[in-house]
Amino acid sequence: MQIMETTDGAGGSPGVDRRALIQGLGDGRWKVRLACLYGLYSEGSREGVEASTPLLRDLRASVRAMAVGIVSNGIRQGGVRSGHPDAVPLLIERIFQDESIKVRRSATLHLAWFHPHPDLEGLFQKLLDEERDAKLHQWAGIGLVRSRAAEVSS
Repeated sequence: MQIMETTDGAGGSPGVDRRALIQGLGDGRWKVRLACLYGLYSEGSREGVEASTPLLRDLRASVRAMAVGIVSNGIRQGGVRSGHPDAVPLLIERIFQDESIKVRRSATLHLAWFHPHPDLEGLFQKLLDEERDAKLHQWAGIGLVRSRAAEVSS
């Protein structure tokens, strides 16, 4: 699969072939899917984020964890990152439904840092009350604090 091609027109630096990366997301090899996710995150397009969303349910936890990051804040426009329009419900789904603690931690981290909101206080409190994994508990605590701070600044 050809992923790199010159895109700047000056014949100098290589760029990312978005079409090849998106096509690679359907490859049967998990390492190819993961590499394509990394490329799409670097590339920062809305199309890449949309194409990455189904990989939130990939068979491999490493692929799902990377897809969490892309869905959360994989769009780059003018130096600012944003995510999928449905990032919050998709992250909440991964927090409560994924069997991999790595994916659940990643979703909690992204929700806490990139999407704090007063409406999420109860979710973070529930995680603090019920979760025993130290890292997930830490991210939930940060999410609770940041969500309360978002309430103050609203």
